[in-house]
Amino acid sequence: MWGEKWELPVKFTLKQGSRQGKFYVLWYRGANKVLTPVPQNNGESLPNLSGALRLAKIKQRHLEDEADGLQRPDPIKPVNRITIQEAVHKFVTQIELTKNPLTYKIYEQNLREYSEWTKLTYVDEIDKDHLFEYRKHVMDGGNERLTADWKLLRINKMVKTVLKLDHGKGPIKKSDLGKMKPNGDPDIYTP
Repeated sequence: MWGEKWELPVKFTLKQGSRQGKFYVLWYRGANKVLTPVPQNNGESLPNLSGALRLAKIKQRHLEDEADGLQRPDPIKPVNRITIQEAVHKFVTQIELTKNPLTYKIYEQNLREYSEWTKLTYVDEIDKDHLFEYRKHVMDGGNERLTADWKLLRINKMVKTVLKLDHGKGPIKKSDLGKMKPNGDPDIYTP
Protein backbone atom coordinates (compact mmCIF):
# COMPACT_ATOMS: atom_id res chain seq x y z
CA MET A 1 0.00 0.00 0.00
CA TRP A 2 1.27 3.45 -0.80
CA GLY A 3 -0.11 6.92 -1.04
CA GLU A 4 0.62 10.29 0.52
CA LYS A 5 2.51 8.73 3.44
CA TRP A 6 5.22 7.07 1.37
CA GLU A 7 6.27 6.24 -2.18
CA LEU A 8 7.68 3.04 -3.58
CA PRO A 9 11.48 3.06 -3.36
CA VAL A 10 12.99 3.90 -6.71
CA LYS A 11 16.59 2.81 -6.07
CA PHE A 12 18.19 0.36 -3.69
CA THR A 13 21.38 -1.63 -3.59
CA LEU A 14 21.74 -4.94 -5.42
CA LYS A 15 21.78 -6.76 -2.10
CA GLN A 16 18.56 -5.08 -0.95
CA GLY A 17 16.80 -5.66 -4.29
CA SER A 18 17.70 -9.31 -4.49
CA ARG A 19 16.41 -10.08 -0.99
CA GLN A 20 14.02 -13.03 -1.27
CA GLY A 21 10.94 -13.66 0.81
CA LYS A 22 7.18 -13.93 0.83
CA PHE A 23 5.82 -10.59 -0.34
CA TYR A 24 2.26 -9.35 -0.69
CA VAL A 25 0.67 -6.51 -2.65
CA LEU A 26 -1.91 -4.77 -0.46
CA TRP A 27 -4.61 -2.39 -1.68
CA TYR A 28 -8.13 -1.39 -0.72
CA ARG A 29 -11.32 -2.16 -2.61
CA GLY A 30 -13.73 0.24 -0.92
CA ALA A 31 -13.16 -0.26 2.81
CA ASN A 32 -11.89 -3.84 2.41
CA LYS A 33 -8.21 -4.77 2.38
CA VAL A 34 -7.14 -6.99 -0.51
CA LEU A 35 -3.91 -8.92 -0.05
CA THR A 36 -2.41 -10.77 -3.02
CA PRO A 37 0.75 -12.86 -2.71
CA VAL A 38 3.55 -12.00 -5.14
CA PRO A 39 4.08 -15.03 -7.41
CA GLN A 40 7.50 -16.59 -7.96
CA ASN A 41 9.31 -16.04 -11.22
CA ASN A 42 10.70 -19.00 -13.12
CA GLY A 43 13.74 -20.45 -11.38
CA GLU A 44 13.21 -18.61 -8.08
CA SER A 45 12.52 -20.43 -4.86
CA LEU A 46 10.96 -17.22 -3.48
CA PRO A 47 10.18 -13.86 -5.13
CA ASN A 48 12.72 -11.05 -4.65
CA LEU A 49 12.04 -7.56 -3.32
CA SER A 50 12.67 -5.73 -6.60
CA GLY A 51 10.19 -7.99 -8.42
CA ALA A 52 7.60 -7.44 -5.67
CA LEU A 53 8.00 -3.65 -5.89
CA ARG A 54 7.76 -3.76 -9.69
CA LEU A 55 4.52 -5.75 -9.36
CA ALA A 56 3.19 -3.22 -6.81
CA LYS A 57 3.87 -0.38 -9.27
CA ILE A 58 2.09 -2.29 -12.06
CA LYS A 59 -0.88 -2.87 -9.75
CA GLN A 60 -0.93 0.83 -8.86
CA ARG A 61 -1.20 1.74 -12.54
CA HIS A 62 -3.93 -0.87 -13.00
CA LEU A 63 -5.98 0.60 -10.12
CA GLU A 64 -5.52 4.13 -11.47
CA ASP A 65 -6.67 2.97 -14.92
CA GLU A 66 -9.65 1.20 -13.37
CA ALA A 67 -10.61 4.40 -11.51
CA ASP A 68 -10.52 6.22 -14.86
CA GLY A 69 -12.92 3.65 -16.34
CA LEU A 70 -10.41 1.60 -18.37
CA GLN A 71 -11.13 -2.11 -18.09
CA ARG A 72 -8.21 -4.47 -18.57
CA PRO A 73 -7.16 -7.78 -16.98
CA ASP A 74 -5.66 -7.64 -13.52
CA PRO A 75 -1.87 -7.91 -13.97
CA ILE A 76 -1.26 -9.83 -10.76
CA LYS A 77 -4.00 -12.41 -11.08
CA PRO A 78 -2.74 -15.89 -11.83
CA VAL A 79 -2.62 -16.51 -15.56
CA ASN A 80 -5.03 -19.43 -15.54
CA ARG A 81 -7.39 -18.04 -18.15
CA ILE A 82 -9.37 -20.67 -20.00
CA THR A 83 -10.00 -20.29 -23.71
CA ILE A 84 -13.53 -20.68 -25.02
CA GLN A 85 -12.47 -23.66 -27.14
CA GLU A 86 -10.98 -25.46 -24.09
CA ALA A 87 -14.05 -24.64 -22.01
CA VAL A 88 -16.47 -25.94 -24.64
CA HIS A 89 -14.51 -29.18 -24.97
CA LYS A 90 -14.25 -29.67 -21.20
CA PHE A 91 -17.90 -28.84 -20.52
CA VAL A 92 -19.31 -30.92 -23.40
CA THR A 93 -17.20 -33.91 -22.28
CA GLN A 94 -18.61 -33.53 -18.76
CA ILE A 95 -22.18 -33.38 -20.16
CA GLU A 96 -21.54 -36.46 -22.32
CA LEU A 97 -20.38 -38.48 -19.31
CA THR A 98 -23.08 -37.40 -16.86
CA LYS A 99 -26.25 -36.49 -18.77
CA ASN A 100 -28.76 -37.96 -21.19
CA PRO A 101 -27.50 -38.39 -24.81
CA LEU A 102 -30.14 -35.92 -26.07
CA THR A 103 -28.95 -33.32 -23.56
CA TYR A 104 -25.39 -33.89 -24.77
CA LYS A 105 -26.46 -33.46 -28.38
CA ILE A 106 -28.21 -30.13 -27.69
CA TYR A 107 -25.36 -28.70 -25.61
CA GLU A 108 -22.74 -29.84 -28.13
CA GLN A 109 -24.59 -28.22 -31.03
CA ASN A 110 -25.34 -24.96 -29.17
CA LEU A 111 -21.83 -24.50 -27.79
CA ARG A 112 -20.13 -25.41 -31.08
CA GLU A 113 -22.35 -22.89 -32.89
CA TYR A 114 -21.48 -20.21 -30.33
CA SER A 115 -17.72 -20.90 -30.40
CA GLU A 116 -17.74 -20.62 -34.22
CA TRP A 117 -19.55 -17.26 -34.00
CA THR A 118 -17.65 -15.51 -31.19
CA LYS A 119 -14.52 -13.43 -31.72
CA LEU A 120 -13.62 -13.57 -28.00
CA THR A 121 -10.73 -15.75 -26.84
CA TYR A 122 -11.25 -16.33 -23.11
CA VAL A 123 -14.29 -17.46 -21.11
CA ASP A 124 -13.91 -14.65 -18.58
CA GLU A 125 -14.47 -12.12 -21.39
CA ILE A 126 -18.03 -13.34 -21.99
CA ASP A 127 -20.47 -10.78 -20.59
CA LYS A 128 -24.15 -9.90 -20.77
CA ASP A 129 -23.82 -7.52 -23.74
CA HIS A 130 -21.88 -10.11 -25.73
CA LEU A 131 -24.51 -12.78 -25.07
CA PHE A 132 -27.30 -10.42 -26.16
CA GLU A 133 -25.38 -9.74 -29.38
CA TYR A 134 -25.28 -13.49 -29.89
CA ARG A 135 -29.04 -13.74 -29.23
CA LYS A 136 -29.62 -11.11 -31.93
CA HIS A 137 -27.40 -13.10 -34.31
CA VAL A 138 -29.33 -16.31 -33.58
CA MET A 139 -32.69 -14.60 -34.08
CA ASP A 140 -31.50 -12.96 -37.32
CA GLY A 141 -30.59 -16.48 -38.45
CA GLY A 142 -34.24 -17.56 -38.21
CA ASN A 143 -34.57 -18.87 -34.64
CA GLU A 144 -37.40 -17.78 -32.38
CA ARG A 145 -36.67 -15.73 -29.26
CA LEU A 146 -37.41 -18.68 -26.96
CA THR A 147 -34.86 -20.85 -28.79
CA ALA A 148 -32.27 -18.06 -28.65
CA ASP A 149 -32.87 -17.60 -24.91
CA TRP A 150 -32.37 -21.32 -24.25
CA LYS A 151 -29.09 -21.16 -26.17
CA LEU A 152 -27.96 -18.25 -23.98
CA LEU A 153 -28.82 -20.17 -20.83
CA ARG A 154 -26.72 -23.13 -22.02
CA ILE A 155 -23.74 -20.85 -22.72
CA ASN A 156 -24.25 -19.20 -19.32
CA LYS A 157 -24.28 -22.65 -17.67
CA MET A 158 -20.94 -23.47 -19.33
CA VAL A 159 -19.40 -20.18 -18.16
CA LYS A 160 -20.59 -20.68 -14.57
CA THR A 161 -19.39 -24.29 -14.47
CA VAL A 162 -15.97 -23.66 -16.01
CA LEU A 163 -15.25 -20.54 -13.92
CA LYS A 164 -16.78 -22.17 -10.80
CA LEU A 165 -19.22 -19.31 -10.20
CA ASP A 166 -22.09 -19.41 -7.72
CA HIS A 167 -25.74 -19.33 -8.77
CA GLY A 168 -26.72 -15.92 -10.11
CA LYS A 169 -23.09 -14.92 -10.72
CA GLY A 170 -22.87 -15.78 -14.44
CA PRO A 171 -22.94 -13.24 -17.27
CA ILE A 172 -26.75 -13.37 -17.39
CA LYS A 173 -29.61 -14.38 -15.13
CA LYS A 174 -32.79 -16.07 -16.23
CA SER A 175 -34.66 -12.91 -15.22
CA ASP A 176 -32.64 -10.94 -17.83
CA LEU A 177 -34.37 -12.94 -20.55
CA GLY A 178 -37.97 -12.27 -19.55
CA LYS A 179 -40.66 -14.93 -19.71
CA MET A 180 -39.43 -18.24 -21.05
CA LYS A 181 -42.76 -19.37 -22.50
CA PRO A 182 -43.76 -19.80 -26.12
CA ASN A 183 -46.14 -17.22 -27.59
CA GLY A 184 -49.59 -18.39 -28.61
CA ASP A 185 -50.97 -21.88 -28.69
CA PRO A 186 -48.60 -24.81 -28.92
CA ASP A 187 -48.21 -26.50 -32.30
CA ILE A 188 -49.19 -30.13 -32.14
CA TYR A 189 -47.18 -32.36 -34.43
CA THR A 190 -49.11 -35.04 -36.27
CA PRO A 191 -47.29 -37.44 -38.59
